[in-house]
Amino acid sequence: MRISKNVGPTERKLRFAGSVAAGAAALLVPELGRSRIPLGIVSAELMFTAITRFCPMNALLGIDRYTPGVERRIEKDRRRRELLPSPGLNPY
Repeated sequence: MRISKNVGPTERKLRFAGSVAAGAAALLVPELGRSRIPLGIVSAELMFTAITRFCPMNALLGIDRYTPGVERRIEKDRRRRELLPSPGLNPY
């Protein structure tokens, strides 16, 4: 199995959020008992895949949502929209 980026930007954000939520639950909810250990492992796995942008399960299933440079294009478009005046507002 070749290790190459296969996690896209939206999936990466969801994995990061899921990791934080699972980690917080594992650390802060004592009622979970022994379930805290697998929850902590899931949290670590989600964080690892979010950071490295590689998911072994995506690779096994042939899923590739990574597009090189997409974050730069999204950020560039966001900055461009901020610089343009809003429709209907005449600055003069």
